Amino acid sequence: MKSVSTAIALACTLTMGCVATENLPDETESKSPWVLEPIQDSPDKPVTTPESEFLACDAQLKWVAQDYRWWLDPAEFAFSPNDGLLLRADEMQGMGIMFSAHDGEIMSPSVGRTDGFDGSWDRAVRFENHGPLEIVSTVSGRVLSRFENPLELHYWAGAALRQDGMAAAAVSCTYDEEGSTKLHLFGPDLQLTDTIEIAASNCIQYGNGPDVMFDEAGRVVIGLALQGTINVYDETTGELRSKSVHTPSDNEWGNREALLTTELIPGTNRVITTGLDGRLVITDLDDLTEVDAWEVGHAMVNEMTYAPPHAVSPVAVSPDGKLIAFVDKDLQVIVTDGSESISLELPEVEVEWEADRTYAPALLAFSNSGNELAVGTEYGAAMFGCDVERQRNEGVLTIILEGPETATAGESLTFVATHVGHIEFHAHRFMVNGEFMGHAAGEREFNWYVQQPGEYEIIVEVDDGVSTGFAQTQVTVFPQEGQ
Repeated sequence: MKSVSTAIALACTLTMGCVATENLPDETESKSPWVLEPIQDSPDKPVTTPESEFLACDAQLKWVAQDYRWWLDPAEFAFSPNDGLLLRADEMQGMGIMFSAHDGEIMSPSVGRTDGFDGSWDRAVRFENHGPLEIVSTVSGRVLSRFENPLELHYWAGAALRQDGMAAAAVSCTYDEEGSTKLHLFGPDLQLTDTIEIAASNCIQYGNGPDVMFDEAGRVVIGLALQGTINVYDETTGELRSKSVHTPSDNEWGNREALLTTELIPGTNRVITTGLDGRLVITDLDDLTEVDAWEVGHAMVNEMTYAPPHAVSPVAVSPDGKLIAFVDKDLQVIVTDGSESISLELPEVEVEWEADRTYAPALLAFSNSGNELAVGTEYGAAMFGCDVERQRNEGVLTIILEGPETATAGESLTFVATHVGHIEFHAHRFMVNGEFMGHAAGEREFNWYVQQPGEYEIIVEVDDGVSTGFAQTQVTVFPQEGQ
């Protein structure tokens, strides 16, 4: 980790505590060419310098976890409410992976396929292209409500839950270029309340799809990747407003892209976007005016897949709105509070069959405390942060593990873990004779194809980020007839 010698202009734009003056080039070495000067203190709106523990504590690399996925298209990259778990849910693969925030241990989430949570992570919304839109319990995995997709030519491309979990929004797109992009609004139990066309063209099928979210005023904010627009729909007035913030252009592989990331700034009416045009833009959602902009970098991902690779330029804002993390032109992660900045250096990742590739930061997420920052790549994740004292209650959760007691070699066996009593959003690790079985363990179930006869011990570890629990069972596998 190294300090950046000059400030990056965020104190005004993030906190809304001052008015930005004209952007001026910095005369000293810096990762950013932009500097903003705040106005003087006033009795009506004093200017304060936000204090950042992440910066003050000299945040260090805490762990690195390596986990290769053949496709990077995350619908969610975020910390659980208690900061004990880090979720990466991939939209294209329809599954998720969980990292322990303590040490990077890899687990399977209680609900792997998700496109957004309510404020407490009790409920999640999810979809599968032309399939139904669902709201599920994150604890039990049970489907709470379902909306069947009646749109013959449209597929779901993005969705979000409001903080209270009582409303949802989803965006659908068509495959053909002459199609349309629509916003669908839902009340409790996924009752459709309205459908609005937000673009008379298609959105991207692969890569950066629409970003959908509710702001603190309850408005639906949509970032359209292909069009490069920010769209705001106010259900109380029925008004849809759109603003072009990024210019579409061709990426390194000749594929058309524009907007890459959309992130709300907590406690404000502002949104941050990044684009293939190399700009990070802060936009006021009330009047869609550009508040500030500066240069950022981007990287290409999924270059080893069958579908078109796409660009990423991640950005994250701390929950208190005082810190921002982004990727500069040198593909370094920059963290700043507007008056102080640092760059975080990722360790090199060695992958035997792709030793000559560079694995750039593709995902960023602050913890709910703002004292830790997770960085995701195509090949896993890394955690930077302060020396946080974490509460851990080992072995206190009561877990029941059910499955067959006997089987025959060549059979597929299913084991199901069930918790007893209250539990938070959690993750699982299934092991056979002490060996972690990786992503065969999806949600609460472990499906195992047993090849050899013998005695096997199946163990499940459940972790909600603070407390853990264990359960085990034995299975005797007999030889196939004639073996």
